[in-house]
Amino acid sequence: MRTFEPRIAVVHDKLWQFGGGERVALALRELWPGADLFTSTYDPRIAAAFGFDPVRATWLQRVPHLESAHHFFLPLYDRAFRSLDLSSYDLVISSSAMFAKSVRPPPSVPHLCYCHTPPRFLWDMRDEAIRELQSSAALKLAVTAMSHWLRRTDRFAASRVTHFVANSSHVAGRIHEHYGREADVIYPPVSVGSLDRDFTRGHHVLVLARLFPHKRVDLAIEACNRLRLPLEVVGEGSDRPRLESLAGPTITFRGWVREEEKIDLIRHARVLIAPQVEDFGIATVEAIAAGTPVLSLRAGGALEIIDEGVNGAFFNEQSTEALVEALAMFDEDAFDRVAMHASVSRFSQESFARAMRDCATALLR
Repeated sequence: MRTFEPRIAVVHDKLWQFGGGERVALALRELWPGADLFTSTYDPRIAAAFGFDPVRATWLQRVPHLESAHHFFLPLYDRAFRSLDLSSYDLVISSSAMFAKSVRPPPSVPHLCYCHTPPRFLWDMRDEAIRELQSSAALKLAVTAMSHWLRRTDRFAASRVTHFVANSSHVAGRIHEHYGREADVIYPPVSVGSLDRDFTRGHHVLVLARLFPHKRVDLAIEACNRLRLPLEVVGEGSDRPRLESLAGPTITFRGWVREEEKIDLIRHARVLIAPQVEDFGIATVEAIAAGTPVLSLRAGGALEIIDEGVNGAFFNEQSTEALVEALAMFDEDAFDRVAMHASVSRFSQESFARAMRDCATALLR
């Protein structure tokens, strides 16, 4: 007897870079190799480089220069996702930090949303996100005006989701707060097993982050300036020029690096600094799995990863002074590498795959 193989559609917000959300979308595609992948818009080079091909995009893909001016088109994303014809599928899985959950499969087709976060620029960090816009006052005014309508649209889209999965208990709490919905917690997949080798601790401090103001990489730079510590900054983003202006002679900007180079930098770091409030923190798990302890702000998803004294430590205030004090006292040699690796085994790719398959199976019954 042939086993029933459901037709599955995976819908991701957009594919213009490769970060934590894209890792999850790729893992879903690998979990169900026959699944079709949809997105609003994408960069063909990213799709090809990371194995997303083939990709089916919405009509927004035909809008010239959309990604460079996407703030002007925010009201169109909900409509674009709603326009996708998903009637031939047995299950729709959205990978959403923005508008992918706006898809509207037929009432008979369950919609499972893996929510990386409710959109920060609409909810918890709305005012901060608007201040961060590197553009005119007119655009900031327009985004402020749109945000009220977009909030209603986002909440309505959430109301139509059959079942929510959050990437951390921190995000599950925000889903409940903003949408009034409960969510299971399934942590993102991390290749923890492959990181447990070739370890040699070096002397540099490391930051892995997209370079946007809310990531607070400036705190790590200012702390390492004061302590004259070598800091490697891995990542790219609109805040890079400002951060470079703050950097002293011990700070090195790497930009985006290949995966092999990133892992090498992690394995040879003295400590990874995480000064931001993260929804989860894949880089934190990667560092710990590779034998590098983490010094993190005591907030967000880090509380679910870091076991103080076992795989890292916290600082309590998002300030340069608090980070300087914590970094000056940090002893990387106090952590046992075997215990560190064991502490993050629950974040494995296998755990993610098993939990997601169980969740999908329950919805298909």
